[in-house]
Amino acid sequence: CSVQVVMECNRGGKAMEKIEAARLMMTAVCNMNCSYCYISKNKGLSKIHEKIKEELDTKGVLGKLKESCPSEELEYLEFWGAEPTLNLEYVTKEMDGILREFPNLATFMMSSNFATKGQIDKIVELINKINDSVSDDREIVFRLQMSIDGPKEFSDDTRILVGGEPAADIVAENFT
Repeated sequence: CSVQVVMECNRGGKAMEKIEAARLMMTAVCNMNCSYCYISKNKGLSKIHEKIKEELDTKGVLGKLKESCPSEELEYLEFWGAEPTLNLEYVTKEMDGILREFPNLATFMMSSNFATKGQIDKIVELINKINDSVSDDREIVFRLQMSIDGPKEFSDDTRILVGGEPAADIVAENFT
């Protein structure tokens, strides 16, 4: 489980002690088999995925963040990986502690392919957990990037589920 710390730098190029942003690698696998993507073609990534899950099981999201970002100054947290929703329940489970330990945390960011209704449900569950965990005077922004490849005709040629089905109609149905 990798936490990439983004350091604020001054004009001289020296890193300052203030850590404002972090990227948490949630997974190394995906539930898609896009024609142009290396993820599903690289079988070694499943071993990395298992290592990430093992670290999430033992240290948790909060443990990894505190280990890598000891600063309370953290304002921005991104959840990344091939498809971050595949392990998003780890974040949801620890959201109360994350918000308590990082009182300046104001923005979350993630991307998803929205290939299953379950992925959308996990995102909604996380957003509801954030909403339930913050006081009325604390504003939280949740940025969500949708991974699509344009019109259905193009997308169906390139974005394929692991089972072989084109993804465009399935992703659209997941939002109804």
